[in-house]
Amino acid sequence: MSISTTETQLGYRHHGRGGPAGLLVTLIVHGVIGYVVYQAQRNSPPPAVQVRDLLVTKMVTIGKPREKFWLPRIVTPPPPAPPPEAVIKVASADAAPAPPPEPTPPPKVAETPPEKPAERPSRTDSRSTSSDLKRALIFENHP
Repeated sequence: MSISTTETQLGYRHHGRGGPAGLLVTLIVHGVIGYVVYQAQRNSPPPAVQVRDLLVTKMVTIGKPREKFWLPRIVTPPPPAPPPEAVIKVASADAAPAPPPEPTPPPKVAETPPEKPAERPSRTDSRSTSSDLKRALIFENHP
């Protein structure tokens, strides 16, 4: 079928006055479906709790037993030593308390002599400068 110049073909449907009514019907149908699903979930009994293994495993031994140092181990620190028991000797109940021990003086720190600044090579001595320069260049180029 060909279209002549006098005919025009519309690419859309004409919508009548049913737009708001169709939207209202769709909302009601969806609401009823949602309410039915909600009531079915609310009235159903809770699922039974089953105790089951998630993964069944078996011990398998292949070959000879491993040596002890290859086996995994849990490293735990040794238990702390118990504190020494303090023994209190009392001569008599009327005895005067013993004077407190004298505090120990702080340890003496040995004084270090001040460091001397490094001597700079003289500018006139070309041999020492060139050997130092060569040494520096060698260490720069090697990893």
